[in-house]
Amino acid sequence: MTAKVRADISTSRATSQALKGQLSPSSGNLSYHAAVMVDRERLLLIDGVINLILGIMLLIFPSSLVTFLGVPEPQISFYPNILGGVLLGIAIALFLESGNSEGTTSGLGLLGALIINLCGGLVLGAWLSFGGLGLPLPGLIFLWGLVIILVGISCFELITTFCIDEKST
Repeated sequence: MTAKVRADISTSRATSQALKGQLSPSSGNLSYHAAVMVDRERLLLIDGVINLILGIMLLIFPSSLVTFLGVPEPQISFYPNILGGVLLGIAIALFLESGNSEGTTSGLGLLGALIINLCGGLVLGAWLSFGGLGLPLPGLIFLWGLVIILVGISCFELITTFCIDEKST
């Protein structure tokens, strides 16, 4: 039996014991922490896949989906597409967080916020550029203002993320 297989078996046993309450974080048992980490990573991946599927469906938003789901059909796909862009950003942030092997986080963090804001801003910008919305000037000013704010804050978050990375190396 290889070391990898033994480690997988040990982690599986620890996960089972942790779920049954036989291991606790106060015991200082490394197997408990490994079990929680595996479940955390798996949960974040599952959540990311769900958000990715929903985001893509809402970005495409075919009328056949509306009929299949039995939901009210919007006159235009503007709002479902915006929500799809945000869900896509959340999915990407969840995938990034699931790869965090340290397991220490206080949410999705700065990089997650950057991705969510950027995806939402870019989808809104695409709609304003190519969607033929025919909005009055005040609506265009307001929505382009949102695009500028979302993409702008994403740029600051990106710069801050790189500055933090450089300080830590």
